Amino acid sequence: MGKRLKAALDSAIEEIVRAEFADAIDSVMVTEDRDADGDPILRVMVVFRSKSSPNLKKATGLVRHILPVLEDKGADAFPIVSFRSKADHDRLSVAA
Repeated sequence: MGKRLKAALDSAIEEIVRAEFADAIDSVMVTEDRDADGDPILRVMVVFRSKSSPNLKKATGLVRHILPVLEDKGADAFPIVSFRSKADHDRLSVAA
């Protein structure tokens, strides 16, 4: 995936996530990867400001909102979305 496409996808995915969860988001990170079969995926890590869980109804529908953007931009990767609190993210980032 080219840098220009990756930047456009990062921006579009973050916009979708922020629209769904408003100001509860600390950050959204998108990383290119491959699944166990070698198919391209995008790992989308959504970091929430608080320890509270995201609205599961919105969380389960997030991929449904991301897929059309990927298709429109010609990306063949499937989004894998994960969630964590800022405290957990900071703790795990320091440990790594």
